[in-house]
Amino acid sequence: MGGIIAASLATAIARVGAGSPADGTALNRWTCALMSAMGNLKFAAWVAPDGYPRIIPILQAQPASRDRILFSPLVYRDEVEEIPPDRAAPYSA
Repeated sequence: MGGIIAASLATAIARVGAGSPADGTALNRWTCALMSAMGNLKFAAWVAPDGYPRIIPILQAQPASRDRILFSPLVYRDEVEEIPPDRAAPYSA
């Protein structure tokens, strides 16, 4: 649980320095509000090369703008690194 709290705090700090929002509108206001609440469940999902879905919790995820979602890989690092490069933007820890 401590790792999730640390990752949530790291994400909140990154959100402050995320820069100006882009012109995209992938998330509406309701979705941004839902994603902004720290206590709400959030997950990343993708189909792995073996054809099976992979789902990982990313409770620390926060919208940086209406077209970007940030989250710290401090928890579930190994699972996050399994996300194919064409499915996610790169991150730095």
